[in-house]
Amino acid sequence: MKVSIFFNGTYPNSGAASSRVKNYSVGLAKSGAEVEIISSPLISTGYVMPRLERFLTPLKILPKVINKRNHADIVFSYGHSWLTIVVMRMCLLFSDSKIVLDVCEKPGSIYQSWFYELYLVKLFNLIGIKYISYKIADGFVVISKALELYVDRFKSQSAKILSIPILVDNRMYDNISISNL
Repeated sequence: MKVSIFFNGTYPNSGAASSRVKNYSVGLAKSGAEVEIISSPLISTGYVMPRLERFLTPLKILPKVINKRNHADIVFSYGHSWLTIVVMRMCLLFSDSKIVLDVCEKPGSIYQSWFYELYLVKLFNLIGIKYISYKIADGFVVISKALELYVDRFKSQSAKILSIPILVDNRMYDNISISNL
């Protein structure tokens, strides 16, 4: 099985999301999958351009998804907007590839700028997530029972949910003992 993980952001980095994707890829590889991680980092600097670039992510990712549509059994989306997920689905329409979404937080719970805090923008995004992207996904990876129940309310009947608790890389504790603390 070939899995292409599309990571929204710079990969690798020191953040939790990057660590989670790394652990997913290691677990998939140990299960016999051929895994590739494709990141879409923001390249702009300043205040305005990175925000504009986020809106262009669906167009930026389009050729990458088209390139994978006949080569990946699973296209795994990590951290993408509902609009990017719609673009991914459109690229995969005439292929056997499945689209799987990572859900590691309740949609709408964290926003990074005043623009996303606007009521109409929040409403628009939540409708897009719950009633469009969740309906067109073939599967989900969630990190808790609460998120599994949440996703189950909005997914299509045929979509599968895999619950994997928050992943911790235990190697970071190898050289720690009580006497070191």
